[in-house]
Amino acid sequence: MDPTYAFDIQWTVLSYPTGEPNRPQFTSVPPHLYVYGAREEVNGVVHAHPPTATAYATAGRTLPDDLLTEMTMGLGDAPLVEHGVPGSMTAPDALGPVIHTADVFLTAYHGTLTIGADVHEACSRMESVEFCAHTIFMAEQLGAKPLSHEKVAELRRVRQERLAADDN
Repeated sequence: MDPTYAFDIQWTVLSYPTGEPNRPQFTSVPPHLYVYGAREEVNGVVHAHPPTATAYATAGRTLPDDLLTEMTMGLGDAPLVEHGVPGSMTAPDALGPVIHTADVFLTAYHGTLTIGADVHEACSRMESVEFCAHTIFMAEQLGAKPLSHEKVAELRRVRQERLAADDN
C-alpha cells in the first residue's frame, strides 16, 4: 500500500506514515496546488495508482459511462489527461481544460487523481473509480452491451439534478 501523508496548503507535512524516517520528495505537488487554486470548493485531493483504473489510463482509455450505472450516476466523466513530467507544471496544464468538468481524472501512463469537498470524499471517489474500472473491465471481457443513449442521457440528467439539489 502506498504511504499516506497529510499536508496543509503550504505543503507542510502534518503527519507521516508510521515508520517514515525522512521527509520524502513529492513530485505531485503542482497538480494538487493547481486543483486547490482552480476549484475553491475542493478541500481534498487524492492521487493514487489503483491497478485497474491505471491500466485504462496506461492503455490510453477513459472509463466508459455506458456500461455501469454506478459510473454514470456516481462518478460521472473521468477524463484522460496527459501525465506531465513529475514535479513540473505540465501536469496542471493538462488538467486545465477539464478541471471544472469532473471530479475524477485518469492520468495517462501514471494513475488517478480524485477530488472532493474533503479528503474523505476524494478517498471515496478513488475507491469508487477502482471498483467501476474493475467491473467495467470484467464486463467488457464478457461482451457486455452498452446502455442505450437514451438511458445514459436520463442517468446523466438525474445525476445533474441531484448535484444541483446538493448545492442548495
